[in-house]
Amino acid sequence: KYIVEKSLCESEYKDIEIPVKWKHRCPDKHVITVVQGGRLGNQLWEYASVWAVAKATNREAFVPSCMIDRLSYIFKNVTRIPPLKYIEDCKVEYKRIRNVLEIEKATGSIILRKWIQLPDYVVLYINEIAELFQFQDHITEKSQDILRKVSAGVKYPVFVAVHVRRTDYKGYLKTKLNASLVTEDFFIRQMNYLRNKYFKVLFIVLSDDPSWCEKKLKSNDTFVLKGNSAEQDLSIMANCNHTIFDYGTYGKWGALLTGGDTYLYNVETNKKLASLLPNSHLVM
Repeated sequence: KYIVEKSLCESEYKDIEIPVKWKHRCPDKHVITVVQGGRLGNQLWEYASVWAVAKATNREAFVPSCMIDRLSYIFKNVTRIPPLKYIEDCKVEYKRIRNVLEIEKATGSIILRKWIQLPDYVVLYINEIAELFQFQDHITEKSQDILRKVSAGVKYPVFVAVHVRRTDYKGYLKTKLNASLVTEDFFIRQMNYLRNKYFKVLFIVLSDDPSWCEKKLKSNDTFVLKGNSAEQDLSIMANCNHTIFDYGTYGKWGALLTGGDTYLYNVETNKKLASLLPNSHLVM
């Protein structure tokens, strides 16, 4: 069925003006778009999935303008995918897609469900996607300044981002996976391994529960950062060399944008990414 862009938006919708060059243009190819949903980590997956599937299946990519509005405040190049509003008057019929198998079978134009994660496609095009997700200069500069301050007096430090997800994830793990939050042992074992591997390693801990981290992960080489926005924390992770994280869409993007070695908790939701991502290690 036909799609009205506003119906795909979860955040506040602002009507936009259509440029003259788009007013009488309809796509030459089939289209792919997505429903906006969730917080920053989810929306990065939604946006990146549109880009990657468009590349892989020779479709033309569009995303809701509300998503571009949200992400362009953080990233420089997300406007490379035009807003769906530009072709709203074109007679495009979409099939709604829920997973990878449906993409492989689909013909014609498609719309991805909100909260979708498609690592099979995204990891394939991660270098291009990392270029789209180049942080705005003021965000990058603040991240680099923070890392300079915590590493003052240390020559050639190796920064390891440690992302700890707790609070709201406790209920999700119990309901969806019949699992409990990881204990500090998971993080400490990976940190000790990297302490032995690198001479001057500094751990940059980012979490929705910094008080827990300060109590459980306290060490002279460990810095628990507090008070930054979600996008600032993600930029800090991207400026590190390696990553340790437990679970969640946001932590996955920290690992994807950081590169280097990634140490993931061995839980079902991490297995697909670990199988695709170079230098990844699933650990208990």
